[in-house]
Amino acid sequence: MTFLLFSSLREIAGKSRIIIELPSSDVSLIEAIEELAETLGEVFRRRVFGDELELSDGIEIAVNEVRISRNEVRRYKVKSGDVIAIFPPASGG
Repeated sequence: MTFLLFSSLREIAGKSRIIIELPSSDVSLIEAIEELAETLGEVFRRRVFGDELELSDGIEIAVNEVRISRNEVRRYKVKSGDVIAIFPPASGG
């Protein structure tokens, strides 16, 4: 599974693309993101999840270029070969 990271998430990870093999073929999107956070460490985890196992406000997720709503991340099943893009909240002004 390929993860694409943008902006501050890319800076935390030190790269924009990460490939991870998941232990099972029956994995929800949130479980895949949790596995990525396990690989990248606590700073990444806090940025994506905050203090709980829910996505932080403003985090956007797309799978194969299709946006996945916050309500779907626990139910949406991912498979080998999927490309998951994770966008941090937009900032600027």
